[in-house]
Amino acid sequence: MLWYDGFIEINQIQGIVEYLGFVRDIQKANLFNKSHMLIFPSKKDVFPLTILEALSYGIPTLAFNTGAISEIISKKVGLISNEERYYSDVNQFINEYLNFNVYHECRKEYLKF
Repeated sequence: MLWYDGFIEINQIQGIVEYLGFVRDIQKANLFNKSHMLIFPSKKDVFPLTILEALSYGIPTLAFNTGAISEIISKKVGLISNEERYYSDVNQFINEYLNFNVYHECRKEYLKF
């Protein structure tokens, strides 16, 4: 079992959260169009285009502070976490960032890049 499977099971969010792995093209566009948030658990991707793509769709992001991520994600559009706080930050993220105002902030932030 991978760590994200354990997280999904422990927090009883099967059917709400799904790990998809690598996606591209139309499948990615379709996923962004129906998504409400992006949880980006990578600690190795120093300039993830996925985060910029999510912001372009108005999707707030939760990610680790790696590379340029702190330059991309502000408190208006997402939350930067670390391993010690990750599980509690997911709950905070869901409660604070799923609203229409954040959608507009994400779009504005994306346009800066």
